[in-house]
Amino acid sequence: MVASILFYIISAFIIFAALKMVLSTNLVHSALFMAATFIGIAMIYLLLNADYLAVVQIMVYVGAISILFVFGVMLTKRGDMGESSGFNRYKVYGAFTALAIFLAFARIIISSEFAPVAGTAPESTIMDIASLLLNDYSVAFEIAGILLLVATVGAIVIGKGVKQSK
Repeated sequence: MVASILFYIISAFIIFAALKMVLSTNLVHSALFMAATFIGIAMIYLLLNADYLAVVQIMVYVGAISILFVFGVMLTKRGDMGESSGFNRYKVYGAFTALAIFLAFARIIISSEFAPVAGTAPESTIMDIASLLLNDYSVAFEIAGILLLVATVGAIVIGKGVKQSK
């Protein structure tokens, strides 16, 4: 009963933050509401006993993507922050598209049959996933880290620009 009440409270928070994110005309406010939405989703993961997914949700989405979005806003060359969102004139089209996508998803969810799963969830998923990443798949994990490092260095080089020699 308590979990159901928490779910509905968190869901209302997520819907509120997502609507404020989409309807805000200021990009900084949109970024903050996007981070709030991601934190709400992490809380849903915690309700489902998916602690690893909750931590990854906060680290990856709230941390990296929100900060990247804020840097994008800061690097935008606009005189006034109210002018930072150039797509405000497409609100009606955006609302129609969002409604169409919502109705398509609602139809799929309503027509689906969700069968209950037998068994119980493990107490903690972090130890099992850490064991897989650091023992069984350690080479793939290291290659992914090197690939991300190369992508980061490449983004810095592209962002900084190359000086032309005379």
